[in-house]
Formats: sequence, C-alpha cells, structure tokens
Amino acid sequence: MASVPGVSGTTAIRMRERLAAPLVSGLWLGAAALFGIAFPLALNSASGTMARVLPAAIVVATAMLLLAVTRPDWLLITAFALLAFVRVEPAPVDLAFLLLIVVVAFRARQDGLLVPPGVLVSLLLFVPITILSLINSTAWAESLKFEATTLYLLAFAALLPTMLQRFGVVAGAVKAYIIVAVFSALLGVLAVKPGFPGSHALLFDQYRTQAFFKDPNVFGPFLVPALIIVLEELVRPRLLGWSVGLTRIVGFILALGLLFSFSRAAILNAVLGAITLFVIYLGRRRGRSAALKLGLSAAACAVVGLIVLVATNQFSFFESRSHLQSYDHSRFASQGAGFKEASVHVFGHGPGQVGVDLPLATHSTYARVAYEQGYIGLALIIAILVGTLIAAIKFARRDGDISGLGSGALLAAWVGLLANSFFIDTLHWRHLWIFAGLIWYGAMTVRRRSPAEQHEALET
Repeated sequence: MASVPGVSGTTAIRMRERLAAPLVSGLWLGAAALFGIAFPLALNSASGTMARVLPAAIVVATAMLLLAVTRPDWLLITAFALLAFVRVEPAPVDLAFLLLIVVVAFRARQDGLLVPPGVLVSLLLFVPITILSLINSTAWAESLKFEATTLYLLAFAALLPTMLQRFGVVAGAVKAYIIVAVFSALLGVLAVKPGFPGSHALLFDQYRTQAFFKDPNVFGPFLVPALIIVLEELVRPRLLGWSVGLTRIVGFILALGLLFSFSRAAILNAVLGAITLFVIYLGRRRGRSAALKLGLSAAACAVVGLIVLVATNQFSFFESRSHLQSYDHSRFASQGAGFKEASVHVFGHGPGQVGVDLPLATHSTYARVAYEQGYIGLALIIAILVGTLIAAIKFARRDGDISGLGSGALLAAWVGLLANSFFIDTLHWRHLWIFAGLIWYGAMTVRRRSPAEQHEALET
C-alpha cells in the first residue's frame, strides 16, 4: 500500500487497522445473522435429542464467536480444553478451530507460516493430491465430508504455530489439555469401577472406557502425550507449576485411564514414548539422574495400574487383550488390500473410500492414505510425518522448550503417535496435528534464535 504523505509508518498501520475493523465486524455480524437464520430452520426439522441439544449448541457457538472476535487467545485455550469431547462429528472443538483459522488467516501473510520448509512443501503438495483423488470416488457424500475434515485439520496445523506466536498461550493451552485429559481419565475409570448413574455413556463395553470419545482406541492414545508431559514434569518441572505430589497423582490417573481403555496400540504408544524420553535424558549432559527418575516414575505408573487392575478384577481381561484378537486377521487383510490396491489409480480411490470399498477399515494411517491417495499421497504423508520427526529430533538435541513445554516430551509424544498410526487411522486425530504444530513452532522458534540465545538456552 502506498504511504500517506506526512503520516508516519506506525500511524499509517493504525489507520489501516481502524479501517479494517468495521469490515471484520461486518463479516462477523453477517456470519452471526446467517447462523441465526439457519438455527430456527434446523430446529423445526429436528426432533427428540437433536431438538434439545440445539439450544445449547447455539449458546456455545455464540460464545465461541464472541471469543473469536474479542479474545482469540482465550478461544485457543478453550479449543485445547475441548479436545477431550469428540463424541459427535463435527465436534465442538472443530468450531473453535475453524473460527481460529478465520481469525489468523487474515494476518497469516504478514506473520508467515512457522512450518519447517520441507514439511511445508510436502503439505502444499499433499493437499492437491487429496483433491485430485476425488475423481475416483464412488461415494461422493462420504468423500467430500472426509476431504473437508482433512483439509481443515491440515490448515489448522499449518496455522497453529502462528497462533501460538501471536497469542503467547502455549503454557495455558497445554495445561488445559492436561486438565481435561485427567478429568476424562478419572471419569472413565470410575465409570468402569465402581460405576455411577449414567456411567454407561462413557463405556465402550463393560470392561473398556471411551470417556467422551467414540472409541477407546482413540481415547487411550489421547491420554498418552499428557502422560509423557507429566513424566518429564516430574524430573524437570517447568510448565505446570504443580507440587510433586499433585503431579504424581495426575500421572497415576492418566496411566489408569490409558490402561482402562485396554487399547493395545495406546499402550505401545505410551511405552515407546516413555522409552524415548528416557533415552533423551540419558544422552543429555548431567541427565542420568533425571533418566533414572523417569524410569522409576514410569515404572511406578505401571505398577499402580496393574495393582488397580487386579483389585478391580480387570487383570484377566487385560491379559486376554494382550493376545491376537479374532478380528486382527481381518484387520491385517484389509491393510494388505489397501497397499495392494494403491496402484490401481495414480491418485488413489478417493477420500473416505476405505469405509465404502473395503469390508473392514484399514486401522492404519499409512494403509488408508495408500489406498485413498495412492503411493504419491503415501510418500507425501510419510514426508510430512518424518519431516516433523526430524524437526522434533533437532529441537530435542538443542534442549529447547516452548514456555516450559520440553522438546523431549514433544519428541517422545511424536514417536508414540507415529507408532500408533501403524495400527489405528490417526489422520483425523486433532491431537496428532496439534502436536505436529507444537513441534513445528518449537523447531522454527529455536531456528530463529541467535547463536548466543541458543547457547544460553542450553546452559539453563
């Protein structure tokens, strides 16, 4: 924009912001008006539970809209707190994410994207491949819905580092995630044993809890990054500001919630994450004592969990879950079919077509992407995930942190998520892309520091 004669640069910026404010306000008012018109129409066509839920939904949506306009930093913290509630699709957290995308996208061109270059290129190439794969879809409604979710999650992940830089609420957002993870884990365990009125709504069956998710195989892994962060906090408190006793209790509750989900992939996720964190601290200067504390803390969580399983007569079910299940052969066959059929179409069979074409879901991110976006899409998603892993390794080698959130916990959580993705389809997991965004932000922030600042960070 051309400068105004006689007006300083700072004054010109303020003038542009004042001129932009009415436009942005008008857009928000227009969106609110459309929402208000659509609500009565939806209410008239709804019945039963939907009719009772819609009034609460309109209140929540209005509150989120107001936060997006006035305090987007609070909305980001709220979004992290809503991560534990994904019983319906779209979930409440999705509205918060979408509003944040709109708010930040207006200024993303000024701030730039804080995404490692290699990952960003892979993201930008993966998006058109997923869109091109639509041409081979046979069930268009399912494809469009699945594709929309994929694109919006990728957009949120790419913009999350910019949000974190602009709002400065990393510590508050991560605390919100851990608190709701503990809350859902506690309720989930109590729903199994001893139970309480209405607790059946939190159960997958009489043995397994799913809390506020649709599947225990999603709920269990949701707790793992929180557990990893708490384990690091026990040996190097920087983030939570809680007492050691309280932090230990939180760790035990998260471990119990994980065990009571009886998700084998989640347990593998947690074990690999804990081992990774142990190895990271073992390799750091003066880190052996911290590594020993980590090992003892992880072992204590496992022992407490096994004791509770025995005390609640759940250990026999836990033992039975450790073996191959009757449906595992069908699951592996579906994964094999996903890879085998990946070469039929250059761009794959289309988004969301695994559930339409194959007799059983692939239960693997890699098999799903191979089938739905072909080997080109598979190569790109691997580039995104591995590129993020490399960024996390570099961040951990520098011993960086984001407002107290340690790079060791981020790397450990990411290793667990990558392993989990072999056995569960994680492409639409919100916390997968949130931790990707956290890693990108941390890696790019450290990258932009001067050598002196990096040395000072290492010394502290």
